[in-house]
Amino acid sequence: MTLPTNGEGRPRVDGGGLQDQPVDTDSTTSSVPSGVHDAKLQQLLDHCKRGWRLLPIKDDKVSRIKWKNPEPGQSAATADTAWVTRWYYEFPDTDWAVALDDMFVVDVDKKYGGLDTLDEIEEHRPDLLNATLTQLTPSGGYQFFYRQPPELDIRNVPQKQLSTLAGMEIKGIGGYVGIPPSRGRRWLDARE
Repeated sequence: MTLPTNGEGRPRVDGGGLQDQPVDTDSTTSSVPSGVHDAKLQQLLDHCKRGWRLLPIKDDKVSRIKWKNPEPGQSAATADTAWVTRWYYEFPDTDWAVALDDMFVVDVDKKYGGLDTLDEIEEHRPDLLNATLTQLTPSGGYQFFYRQPPELDIRNVPQKQLSTLAGMEIKGIGGYVGIPPSRGRRWLDARE
């Protein structure tokens, strides 16, 4: 899979992508509380600065805190850096997720044929998936992050409802997805 670049080694993000939310995968800026020098916590706090509402999750993707599928803005996930820092120390080996309030994710699952489906889309409809923020998942698949269009509320659409798109599903309002710095997840560079 080849992602279009912006000339700076990062995926080009246009269309419905997250163009004004660049991800700095090796950030060392200081929003970490005084005396804390932890790159993982820094990355989480940088996500909070973007307005991303985070929650700690277990290895099986189940939330470590109370979670329901409420309307946007009403879950236990938060962008409050004090809460994220507290959870970070309370659950030191946890993975992390972002609540999909104003985003949706196209999830490409390698083990169910999603990479073949993605190749077909790129070959026959390259305009269908605009380049955007993309992560590699622990299973070797991809997740493409997009803004919610103002006129739509894109919610979760499981793979069984996308039967013509093997190995793909949509995750949206009311859901969450794991993100870096969780184990096995990383933001992709456009060269990959």
